[in-house]
Amino acid sequence: LLSEVDLKHPLFAPLDDPRFSDFTKIRFWRHRKLTLSDEAAKTFQVPANFDSGDPAVLETSRGAGRVVLFAFGWQPRESQLGVSSKFIPLVNTLIE
Repeated sequence: LLSEVDLKHPLFAPLDDPRFSDFTKIRFWRHRKLTLSDEAAKTFQVPANFDSGDPAVLETSRGAGRVVLFAFGWQPRESQLGVSSKFIPLVNTLIE
């Protein structure tokens, strides 16, 4: 499960409403376990973690843009994100 979701972060801000902010129904069966060095941890924001404490979403600035890294996939063999009502708002926010 996702936990510690920062609903003030631009990626999750569109879901910052009690009607949309519940992530407990989205199951994750597989994810990548990411370990950041102390130096890398200073440059990355972690707007969401898994309930295990592992980073789920990471973000860093690169030049004039930003890099957002998901430690999971949206395919059915990895998670239920692709069939969740939160999928479209998340993708839309990434595109904007």
